[in-house]
Amino acid sequence: MKKLRFFAAVLCAAFLAVGCSEGNSGQSVSSSSVSSSSSGTESSVSSSESSSSSSSSSVRSSSSSKSSSSKSSSSSYKSSIPVPTPTINTESVQVNESAKTLSFEFSITSFFRSQKKYYLRIYRSDNANSNGEVIYDKAFDTKSRKLKVGLVKGDNYIRIQFYTADEVGEISNAVHQYFKPVIKHRNFEFYTMVGAMYGEGFEMLFGYPDYTAIDSLLGVDLEPETMDVDVYYKCPYCRTKTFCATVTFSYREGEAQYIPNVHCSNPRCSHPNGSVNMLISRII
Repeated sequence: MKKLRFFAAVLCAAFLAVGCSEGNSGQSVSSSSVSSSSSGTESSVSSSESSSSSSSSSVRSSSSSKSSSSKSSSSSYKSSIPVPTPTINTESVQVNESAKTLSFEFSITSFFRSQKKYYLRIYRSDNANSNGEVIYDKAFDTKSRKLKVGLVKGDNYIRIQFYTADEVGEISNAVHQYFKPVIKHRNFEFYTMVGAMYGEGFEMLFGYPDYTAIDSLLGVDLEPETMDVDVYYKCPYCRTKTFCATVTFSYREGEAQYIPNVHCSNPRCSHPNGSVNMLISRII
């Protein structure tokens, strides 16, 4: 009977041990499940934060890209409108010889920007292979398409160029003009007192200045002080015109000169000797 009781006690102890073990095992599994779940939640949050950060970074990148694109576009816009390059229209050239000027029209490759101030340079050279010297450099009225330039004696190669405070445009093509200034000398007339009193029909002495010699001096910017005048006598009887002498007159003012050897060269003329010998000059 005691053996049966002892066996029952052992069996009961064994059942109690198994029950305790199962209870602990269940608690352990449950705890593990929460830990995993908690870990999963943290992972999810971390992933969400990463996604949010990535999204924010993407937005910033996109914004930066747009800003960069905008700047690039702005820069491209500015560079797409450079300082205009002018082209001189050679068919429009006009020369004013008395004023010593050349006028011409030009076109441009692009438009002038309204917010910019433009300047004009004009170059003049005596040969086709050089821009030469700058003869004009001032602010330019962008509405104008016609220019007037002073000429010098000889070859004139004219070019133009526009620029701003921060940009310089290309130099234009050249327009060529060879210029020989018109020489303006003083003109003189000659008379005698007889001709002044009775008119041209009674004039007997005539003076012809050597304007070729005068012009050669004026051509090198020298003003003559005197001039040589060939004097001829026209006989009132036979109307023969005879050379008398070359006389030096003042180029700067009128004066009276004695004329030697006044005569008629016609041997058949009944009045071979002239009756006048004073010739007067005046500037007209």
